[in-house]
Amino acid sequence: MRVSVLVTILATCVIVSGLWVARVFVRLDVYVPSSSSHFYLPIAPTTTSWSYIRKRDGDSTPQVDPTVRVVGPMEMNATAEAQSSSMYTVGICAIVKDAEAYIDEWVDYNFAIGFHGIYIYDNSKENELKPWGDLRRDRLGDNLHVVHHPLTDDNDTQTIAYNNCVERFRNDSKYIAFFDDDEFLVLKKHPDVSSMIRDHLPNGSLAINWRLFGTSNKTMYAPIPVLRRFQYREEETHERVKCIVRTQDFEMMWTAHAPWLVPDAGYTDTSGGGTWKNRFGFNLARPDDVAVLYHYKYKSEKEWYQKECVRLTVFGYKKKTCGTAPLVGTVFDDSAWKVLRSRVPKYRVFDDWEPG
Repeated sequence: MRVSVLVTILATCVIVSGLWVARVFVRLDVYVPSSSSHFYLPIAPTTTSWSYIRKRDGDSTPQVDPTVRVVGPMEMNATAEAQSSSMYTVGICAIVKDAEAYIDEWVDYNFAIGFHGIYIYDNSKENELKPWGDLRRDRLGDNLHVVHHPLTDDNDTQTIAYNNCVERFRNDSKYIAFFDDDEFLVLKKHPDVSSMIRDHLPNGSLAINWRLFGTSNKTMYAPIPVLRRFQYREEETHERVKCIVRTQDFEMMWTAHAPWLVPDAGYTDTSGGGTWKNRFGFNLARPDDVAVLYHYKYKSEKEWYQKECVRLTVFGYKKKTCGTAPLVGTVFDDSAWKVLRSRVPKYRVFDDWEPG
C-alpha cells in the first residue's frame, strides 16, 4: 500500500516538473530539438530570450542563428555555471526623451551584445516610458529600469542623471556605459561586451570613438529599424568619444563624455593608450579595430529638423545646429544591422525591405 502511494507521488512530481519545463520553453519561445543530444545557447552570457533560435510561424524547420553555437548536454551545465559567475557585468545608462519610435530596437541590440542591465532616465514630464519598461520587464524578464528624470533648468541635467545612475545601480553592474539611445556599440573582435571589457578595461574609464552615420538620402521617417534605414557613414572615425567606467573607480561625471576617477584609476582606449583633448571628451588617436560607437545622429532630413529645431533640448531651448544641413554619408556600412538581425531574429522580416 505504502509503495503504491509512493510510486503515485513520484509519478505526479515527474509530470508536474515536465509541464513546468515545457511552460518555460514555450514562454521563452526557445526551439527544443526532438533529439535530446544537443542544446542551444546564445554566445552572449546575458542575452535575452529574443537571441535564441526560433521557429518562424507556420514553419516546422528551426531557423538556426549563425551566432549561436551548439553544445552537448555534458558541456551545458559547465557553460551555464561559467556564464552566471561572470565578473564582468556591464550595464548601460541613457537619458532619453521622445524616443518611443526607436527605443525597443536600441534595447534589443544592447541586450543581444551582452549588456547585463539597461538603465533609462526618462526625461519626459510624465514618466511616459514607465509602462513600456514595466511591460518589457514582466513579459521578457529584461533587467530594464526606467527612472523618471524630468526636464529641469539645470545645465547639468545629463551628468546629474549619470551620477545618480552609478549611485543607484553600481551593485547591479560592475561596469556602466554612458551611451545615448542613438548610439550602438559595434564589437570587432569579441562576441559580447563583457569579454571586451575583460580584455581592455583593467580599471578606470574606457573611451570608445564615434562613427557618424548620415541620412543616407532618406527624407522622412519610416517604421523601419534605424540600423536598416541608415547604412552610410562618414569615412573617418570621429574624435569624439563616449565612455564605459568601472563603477568602483567612479567619482562623478566630468562631462557627458568622461568621468572624474578615483586616484590611481586611469583613462584608456582599446589600444591601451589615447591622445586626449577637452577633458577626455576627444581621443585624437581614434582606434577602431576593437570597438566603435556607431552614432545615428541625423536619421532622415525631417527627423533631423524635428530634433534640432522643433523639439527642445533637455535644457528647454533650440539647438544651435538648427538650420544646418545634415550629414548624408559616403561609406556603406551595415555592420550593426548584421549584428541585430543575426542575434535578434525577429528583425529579419525587414530583410525584404529595399531602402529607398
